[in-house]
Amino acid sequence: MTEVDTYDLQRMLMLLDAADEALTAAADLEKRKEAGKPMRSITAQQRTEATRELVADMASKYNVALN
Repeated sequence: MTEVDTYDLQRMLMLLDAADEALTAAADLEKRKEAGKPMRSITAQQRTEATRELVADMASKYNVALN
């Protein structure tokens, strides 16, 4: 990977990591709205979890410090 690619990857991971609060808020809202329904939508909740997993995997794989 070139330096530009590494820089772009770091920026992308940091932005996705920073978006975690918004994703969590959407997932929490969805969970409250769908509570008690026999067929619940869990799209936002799955999206939040998938994003967290991807960020953690890629940060670890490419040694990107997040904070």
